[in-house]
Amino acid sequence: MTHRRTTDELLVTGLNPVRELLASAQPVERIWVRGAADRQLTTAAGARRVPVESVSPDVLTRIAGGAAHQGVVARLPEYRYAELAAVSGASGSAVLVLDGIQDPQNLGAILRTARAAGVAGVVVPKDRAAGPSTNKS
Repeated sequence: MTHRRTTDELLVTGLNPVRELLASAQPVERIWVRGAADRQLTTAAGARRVPVESVSPDVLTRIAGGAAHQGVVARLPEYRYAELAAVSGASGSAVLVLDGIQDPQNLGAILRTARAAGVAGVVVPKDRAAGPSTNKS
């Protein structure tokens, strides 16, 4: 999946990544497509009440910021962190505390492994650490 963070948004580009995004529980704010949209994509977007807008190739390339988009770009809302009390209140569940993880790919691998292992929450430092959606391509 290709991610590109701007100052206030996270973009996912590519037909299959956007389809998978729509199949997940992740919130999606808007989808832009070049020309006629893929029927499976528009059906999934309609079911989730996500607006799909057809734009020119030039506009789509500008929205994608130069990332390879395969004719589809989705915008996700700003990532929101949970309060520490919500994570630490998970009775009987493991909580993973991280420090100094600065590489977004390493953070992603750790988060995927933590989820697979059933970890209830992950605590990341506010400063000098990679955020969960800072991947760039």
